[in-house]
Amino acid sequence: MWVFNAEGTVDLIAAITLATVYGAAAHMGPAYWIPAFWVPALLVTHYITFIVLLRYWKERPNPASESGRGKERRIEERRAARRER
Repeated sequence: MWVFNAEGTVDLIAAITLATVYGAAAHMGPAYWIPAFWVPALLVTHYITFIVLLRYWKERPNPASESGRGKERRIEERRAARRER
């Protein structure tokens, strides 16, 4: 997932750069809404995906078990059970 997200981000930045360098806006006609709306929206989507990936990567759950939060909950339940004894 990291590779695809990084490649997509670089592709969008390259598209913005090339369109600016070659003055593509004058030749786009009514398709100007693609770089005006979709490219920024896709950049925001890539940013959000990077944040989600970083959070998941920092938790580093065991792939053979449940998610990181489920594991934390199970550990807390065990600690609470030990305190009650």
